[in-house]
Amino acid sequence: MSSRTPPQPADDAPLRVLVVCDSQVLVAGLTATLRSEKVAVAGIIRDLDGVSTSHLDGVDVVLIAPTNGIDAAIVPLLRHRVDGAPVIVLLADVVLRIHTEALKCVKASCLPLTASPHEIVEAIRAAVNSDGFGAAVTKEVVRGVGGTLTPREQESLDAVAQGMTNNMVAAELGVTVETVKSHMTSVYRKLGVKNRAAAVAAYLEAR
Repeated sequence: MSSRTPPQPADDAPLRVLVVCDSQVLVAGLTATLRSEKVAVAGIIRDLDGVSTSHLDGVDVVLIAPTNGIDAAIVPLLRHRVDGAPVIVLLADVVLRIHTEALKCVKASCLPLTASPHEIVEAIRAAVNSDGFGAAVTKEVVRGVGGTLTPREQESLDAVAQGMTNNMVAAELGVTVETVKSHMTSVYRKLGVKNRAAAVAAYLEAR
C-alpha cells in the first residue's frame, strides 16, 4: 500500500475514526465513547487483515484495539495496512511495554486499555494535529523507598496488578516462573512491602 497523507479536517468538522477491533463489547464501548465526544465513527472492522485503501478514504485516525494483544508478526502487517494514517493502539499495559519500540515504526500512539474516554479522545485529537507520532506509555514507573523499578520489574508488577498469576506473567513475558518470583521479591524490597497485595496497593496509589 502506498503512503497517503491523512486529510486535515475543517475546524468545525467532526474527526472521523476507523475502529479496528475483534471484540463486540469493546467496539460498543469505544463507539459510544467517540460519539459522546462528537467524534464520528467512519467504520468498524473486526480484523486488521480486512483493512484496505478504500477504508482509509476520509479517515483522520485509525483506532486499533486487538484483544489478543500484539506480537512481532503483526507489526509489519499493521504498518502495511494503515501506512500514512495516524494510528492509536489500545493494549494491555504489560503488552504495551513489551512492544512500544516496535510500534514506533508504524507511527503509533499507544494507550493502555485502561485509558479513560477523555485520554482516548485527546490522543485522537493529538494524532490529527501533530506530525510527529510516537509510541508513548502513559503510566509513570513506580518508585519506592528502595529505588526505581527496572523495566522487567515494572512489567511484572503491571501484570500482577491485572490479576495474573506468576505462571501467567512468565508466559506473557517469555521468562521462567523463578525469574518472575525474583522480580517480585525485588519489587517488594524497593516498595517497602511484604507481599503481593501490598505491592499492588502501592502500585495503584502511585498511578
